[in-house]
Amino acid sequence: MQQDNDPFCKIKIKCLPRLLPCYNVRVDDSDNEASLYRRKSQLHYYGDVTRTLFIVGAVLLLVAITTGAVLPLSSFGTVIAAIVLVVAGGITNHEQHWIHWVNESIAIFGVYIFGVSAINNYRAGVSISNPSYLYTELIAVMSLIALYYATKTIRGILLRSIPSNADK
Repeated sequence: MQQDNDPFCKIKIKCLPRLLPCYNVRVDDSDNEASLYRRKSQLHYYGDVTRTLFIVGAVLLLVAITTGAVLPLSSFGTVIAAIVLVVAGGITNHEQHWIHWVNESIAIFGVYIFGVSAINNYRAGVSISNPSYLYTELIAVMSLIALYYATKTIRGILLRSIPSNADK
């Protein structure tokens, strides 16, 4: 085959995993064919999304508190919450399953604390354009989205632990 010595073909094959991160490329050197298959370990893994939401949430917490927004946590509590979010985001990976349960607990806490505060502010007549309300509402919504993705990741972990019909 003419493709055996084609360096461009080898570059394309090496680039495929970067273009499609949820897939692996298996190359058979005997006939120079590549097959693409989905990584089983990456199915239903949304830790990267949760990590991003946690880091953005930590930045928002610090920006909100330094600009004078009134949050449902004290200044000390806000800084500690930002540190916890960053550390949890930093530990998050697909190999350590326990961190996803921690992420889900953190997200539940964030939805509860900031969601209740946003609802109370709205009912008390705080203007929607008030920075304190906006920061609180934004962090509550981000926590809710992080909860969704952490739950999807845990669901994927639990599904992988159940043998499928194909394995029987």
